[in-house]
Formats: sequence, C-alpha cells, structure tokens
Amino acid sequence: MNSKWKRPIATLLMAVGVLGAVAGFAGTARAAIDQTKKCTVAVTPVSTTEDSVLADAKNADVVVDLYKVADVAQDGSGKFEVSAVEAYRDIIPSDMTVLQESDWSSIAQQAADIALGSTQAKTVLSADGTAQGNIDTGLYLLLAHGRDLSDYEYTHKVIRQSGDDDDAKNITTISTIVQSDKNTYVYAPQLVVLPSTSNSTDARMNTADNNWIYGDAGNPIRIVLKPDIVPHEGVLQITKTLARYARSQGNSISVFHITGTNNDTGEKYDKYVAMEFTQARTQTISVDDIPEGMTVTIEEVYSGACYSVVGSKARTVEIPEDGTASVSFSNDYNGSKNCGGGIINHFEYTEGTSGTGTWQWTPESASATPGTAADKAGN
Repeated sequence: MNSKWKRPIATLLMAVGVLGAVAGFAGTARAAIDQTKKCTVAVTPVSTTEDSVLADAKNADVVVDLYKVADVAQDGSGKFEVSAVEAYRDIIPSDMTVLQESDWSSIAQQAADIALGSTQAKTVLSADGTAQGNIDTGLYLLLAHGRDLSDYEYTHKVIRQSGDDDDAKNITTISTIVQSDKNTYVYAPQLVVLPSTSNSTDARMNTADNNWIYGDAGNPIRIVLKPDIVPHEGVLQITKTLARYARSQGNSISVFHITGTNNDTGEKYDKYVAMEFTQARTQTISVDDIPEGMTVTIEEVYSGACYSVVGSKARTVEIPEDGTASVSFSNDYNGSKNCGGGIINHFEYTEGTSGTGTWQWTPESASATPGTAADKAGN
C-alpha cells in the first residue's frame, strides 16, 4: 500500500473542514428516546457512487472510532437534552438545537483534539457498509482511519492564525487520513446522534418527528463519510534534444501541453510546461503532480520560429504507480533568420494580513531579473 502525501494538508483541509458535522436540529421534540435500546449502524467510507472509487476505499480497510461525548435524552414533553461526558463539558452545550452547521463543525474539531489525546474507551466500526449493532444511545464523535494505523500515523493537525495581527487566534484543524492503492482519503471529524430521526445521518435532525430510529440488522442507520479524495501522484519526465542551436538568434523556448483524464474519477489534468535552451544539448524536466494510472498526452505546441520538431509532436504515456513515465522529443534548427526569444516565469503568492498579499516573480530564464509585486486585493 502506498504511503504518499504530496499535496499540502492545509489545502485539503479547506475542502473538508466543514464536512461530516451533522446539519443540526429542527423542530420541537415529541417522542421520547428509549435509552435502554441499542442502535445499529452501517458506515460507508465514501459518498461517491463511482464503483471504482468505492471499491478502492473498501479495499483500504477503513474503520471508524466512535467516542461517546454526551448522553442524549428526550421525554414526552418535547424537551431534547444533551449531557456531556466530563471531558467534553466545556465545549458541548446542553441545548444543541440552536446550533448552526458551523458550530457543529467547530465542536467536532475540538472534540477530536480532546479524544486523540485521551485514553477514553472507544468503539471501532468497520466502514464497509455492513450492519453493526449493540451501540448505546448518545452523541458520538466519529474519526475515520486505516485499521492498522496508530493515532500519530493517521492524524494531521494544522494550526493557522485567524484575525488581525493584534487579535490573532490560533485555530487547530484536525483531519484523519486513509491510504489506499490509488488514493489518499482525508476525513474531517464528524458528530452523529444515535438514535436518529432519519435512516441516514446525511439528513437534518428533525426532533419534531414523532419517531426515533434505532436501526436493526435489516435496516441500519446509514452513516456516509465524505472525505476529500486525492489521487496518488506519479512523475512524468520530458526529455528534449536540440540538435543544432542558432546562437545569433537568441535563446530557444519550447512549450509542452500535458492533458489527461482520470479513468476512476473523471478529473481532468491540463498543464503547460516549458524548457529554455541557450545551446545545443539534451535536457529533462519533471512533472510530479499527475495522478498515478492516468494516461496523458504530451504535445510540443511551441518550439520557436527557428526550430522544428523532428518526428511526432505528441506522445502518449500512462503514469505508473511508484514509478516514472518518460517521453522524448527532438528539435533541430530549420535555417530561419527570424527567430526571436522568450522568458519562462514562475509566480508564487504569499498571503499577508487583512486580505493583502505579495506575488514573487522568479524567472526561470537566465536573461530576466526576479521581483515582487503587492496585491491589495489578495488575489
């Protein structure tokens, strides 16, 4: 199994930070919760219906740790109450019916930080879609991960500052990961109430329903996890040979267009890369952000007015697992006297405070000088 992690975790957390937390409550309760009953659930590791992704996630042996963070009670008068377990009393209010979705997400993050640093007992469920029962009623924290990984192996924490410099606060965002043969699955902490008012925890809790669902082996409560799915990335090397160089005509720039489609997810890949030549030689560039298993086409779309491609302008190759795909191109001087030159630029944005930022221009061409530019709009 792969253990790759190539995308910045903070970027991923922006995508998954609000997933998983239950949507909240609606209505005034009428039915009482029977705390003597046991609940039965079935956990699905991904929300997609794409067969290949679902099979990949199931093969990754995802499990969910259930931490009970509160007892839940509701009597016939319609009052729904939450009584937090001692370790969570500072973060869980007794009346959760007034919370918004963002509140649930924040509480889930704080609860995860507490649970992961504790020796609290937990219930481990397989995220394979099978019914699993004998679970007490309550409010639970769900943390998904690979079955054989320890806390420090599957947990990622990112600490970022929020607010102006004078009032900045550190905000910790926790995610858990699962590695499969094809993908990395990034999960946000999730809160669920058992029993439920619906057959699926995707639905909004509605305590006005005159019924609580506890689930059974034939019809369990469905818990659908919603990770961010990141394909494992491979390496493409593009090698180009310039047979003859027209020194009097200036530098030579070649541009390659890389395109492909992920057969599992349908995600498109589209990128341009370039090389600069100042003499006749062979050189190579590497592209390391292409999903493994993707078939890509590399086309030399620009070689300069003075140079022509020898042979085909396009190559097609599959990016291997844990390996490198290679393609080669060759150009030669065509005798033209109207060549011109070019500059390859690289821009990197650094975020500042109060929505400002700075672009750093780093030319990859030898003939240019780097510089910076302020961006007051922050984009």
